[in-house]
Amino acid sequence: AAFWFFENFLYIGTYMADARTLALPLVGSGEHDWEILFGQWGVLVHDQQIGGATRSLGWIGMLATVAWLAWMSRRSGPSGRAPSP
Repeated sequence: AAFWFFENFLYIGTYMADARTLALPLVGSGEHDWEILFGQWGVLVHDQQIGGATRSLGWIGMLATVAWLAWMSRRSGPSGRAPSP
């Protein structure tokens, strides 16, 4: 579940980075959520950086999840059970 949680950051970051350009097609009211929020917070000019950082967090989280799963798998050994303390 952690992998998919962090995967969503890729899409959220893309949507955030689109706050000024408004290039993505929107469903619904036509208002861009991140344009409104970033405008209210006074950070609209940083939408690309915020979106990029969010995407980076997504990639880091996904890679960390895979690394953790690999570590847990290796740690459990051939029996498939984690060693007892």
